[in-house]
Amino acid sequence: AQAMLSSIREAWSNDHEQSGYDQSHTVTLDADILAQPIKLLDLKSEINSKLHDIVILAMPAQDVIKIRPYLDISTPTITFSAIHDIAFENEALKILNALRFVDIPFLLESKPEHDDYRNAAAELKQKDLLRWFALGADTIQLMRLINQQNIRPALTKGLAGDYELTDSGQLRRNFSSARFSQNGVDTESHQQ
Repeated sequence: AQAMLSSIREAWSNDHEQSGYDQSHTVTLDADILAQPIKLLDLKSEINSKLHDIVILAMPAQDVIKIRPYLDISTPTITFSAIHDIAFENEALKILNALRFVDIPFLLESKPEHDDYRNAAAELKQKDLLRWFALGADTIQLMRLINQQNIRPALTKGLAGDYELTDSGQLRRNFSSARFSQNGVDTESHQQ
């Protein structure tokens, strides 16, 4: 949760440093929120009493489903990719409307250039296994890119995200973000 929060704060300050609005106000609901004496019905007013731009649900996906109905749908809310694993079970999709999460493009978008990989991974039914498969496939592609001496900086699109190899040899990966809607999952595009 702390790494995710740090990443969001860094992205926020990079995007807003020119406007002079360089600090995000974040409310993070940790995994133990359901164990605390706060009543779920009071959760929305408790959150609204604090200055915030975003709510981060840093908890297991099953707890996100329990808490989401008690949150203001107009407040940007984000959680981990594990929510994508159970979103289509029972009536969870209705509850998760407008909730944002980050996942790999291989699981969010159906692109023709991924068909061969989809066929190779057809036996893998769990999203965690598909994420590992995508990282492995990308590793082979990235090793080829890194071994090409004079190609820096370099950008490449992989199954697990877009990669940038900087002049200094640092490797950066950008995920895709998505939002639940009544129709399923909508991917969100970001200009970088």
